[in-house]
Amino acid sequence: MLMELGFDPFQINKTLKRLTKQEYLDKKLDEKLEKYRLAQKCIDKINFLKLESAKLELQSKKWDGYWRVIIFDIPEEKRQIRNVFREKIYEWEFYKLQNSVFVYSFACEKEVGNIARILGIENCVLILKTKHLGYAESRVRRFFGIS
Repeated sequence: MLMELGFDPFQINKTLKRLTKQEYLDKKLDEKLEKYRLAQKCIDKINFLKLESAKLELQSKKWDGYWRVIIFDIPEEKRQIRNVFREKIYEWEFYKLQNSVFVYSFACEKEVGNIARILGIENCVLILKTKHLGYAESRVRRFFGIS
């Protein structure tokens, strides 16, 4: 049947074995059938590819008078994930207020939330919406070109 559909069973088996060996698939025998499912390594790779292509799509380029403050506290054992998250924030040109505190001048809650979800750190990221930034407001205004 697979041949009728244009698939070569030998190539399929070869690919399944290779992906299992590379730990992208988990193989399970169930009632004389081989079953495959995506391994965590594969899921992580898919999520990483989603993250690479994630864009910050602004609803409006007109400032609504609110600052979005992104605060994160990602544990040391997730250092690599923390670095990936921080790199994305830098890529999107957020203002760094402190090591784990960034500010943005437009609505970005959805995009930042999506990245946190993809990385599995949604419980480590807090997004605040505020009118005032205290002592830092003048610097942040200059950074974003807001008078």
